[in-house]
Amino acid sequence: MEQFFKTFRSPIYVALFSLFFLLQFDNECLAKKKKKKRIKVKLGSVVPEGTPWSESGKWIKKRLEKNSNKKFRVKLYFGGTLGDEKNIIKRCKKGSIQMYGGSIGNLANEVPLFDILELPFMFNTLDEIDFVLDEVAKQELKKAMYEKGFVLMEWTENGWRNFATIKGFIKSPKDLKGLRMRSQENPIYINTWKAFGASPLPIGVTEVLSSLQVGVVDGFDQTLLFTFATSWYQGIKYYSVSRHIHQAGAIFVSRKFYDKLPQDLQDVMMNGTDKETVLVRKKVRALSKVLLENLRKAGVQTYTLTDQERQTFVKPAQKVQSKYIAKASPEVQKLYRKITAALKKRRGK
Repeated sequence: MEQFFKTFRSPIYVALFSLFFLLQFDNECLAKKKKKKRIKVKLGSVVPEGTPWSESGKWIKKRLEKNSNKKFRVKLYFGGTLGDEKNIIKRCKKGSIQMYGGSIGNLANEVPLFDILELPFMFNTLDEIDFVLDEVAKQELKKAMYEKGFVLMEWTENGWRNFATIKGFIKSPKDLKGLRMRSQENPIYINTWKAFGASPLPIGVTEVLSSLQVGVVDGFDQTLLFTFATSWYQGIKYYSVSRHIHQAGAIFVSRKFYDKLPQDLQDVMMNGTDKETVLVRKKVRALSKVLLENLRKAGVQTYTLTDQERQTFVKPAQKVQSKYIAKASPEVQKLYRKITAALKKRRGK
């Protein structure tokens, strides 16, 4: 035994053992460094689980992690777990949340050009919307977003906004007179409600259903999908398909986060986004007829406005557009003229 200890106290064995432990220590450090190399990406949204939007988020997570060889670690936060839309957008701008997915309505508070897309009766068809977003205005919108601290990844879809109330169908502005209607926290929506004769009340997404149930508001305008996804349909009795505003959505990245990425990971972020846009549009649009029938099954009465009835909203809607553009910045006015000219030409007028 004494000889054994003498042997392992020899300089050669001491050196070998020291080298062994150093290598082990280095390997542990390397392993930790490899773990640290994974880039955490939080995607925040108020959209609920089990919707085409949350499915879109899962496509993005899978694509980013796979195509980056797991350098990205994407975590999805749905249902407003990181706050309401305005809060998530502000945090995304600061870089504490790396990605956002949601409507462009609240984004307009940061990037005013987006207000143009949500002016009432701006579009007649879904083809017109895709044409404007994908061809006419995309570069201007991307540039404006970047200057405000965001990088556009892809478009998503919310759909046509329609009237929903507890007091009756909305077939003309007269039917809105005196009603207290939940409004999105955006001047365009507030002014639209006023022009249509209603009293707007800005209320956050998570508070709408309870506000309906206790009588704080008499209704709201929203898409079929969002009305179901948030369970707002449980607080209404009538749903009038008016298609007075179309609401697109977007998924975008914090510029503070994006600009620090190496070029190869920036490419991973952006490659495949056009395909995802097409898929989510198809999924959302295919659900409209199904969801309308589901509303009826849930006890909500539905009505689709005739062209003549929709026309009664056009004149006050045009006043909203004119008032907004008159006070808008030269940049907004320029893009508005470009979009309306392109739509006029496309419609053959």
